[in-house]
Amino acid sequence: MYELSEMALLMEQMYVDNQRLKERIEKGETVGEFPSHFAKIHEAIMTDPSENDALKKMLKFF
Repeated sequence: MYELSEMALLMEQMYVDNQRLKERIEKGETVGEFPSHFAKIHEAIMTDPSENDALKKMLKFF
């Protein structure tokens, strides 16, 4: 089964955080502090390229 890479997990979390931030802005609330885990984007391990190849082969059938 496919496992999300560190980068994919981080990006998922960033999306959720930014959705919450958007709601706060729309309500006129303060944005707060910059989330420290966003800085991990420079270190997070990306998906293994070999897994991308396997996915591309599988997607050819769709």
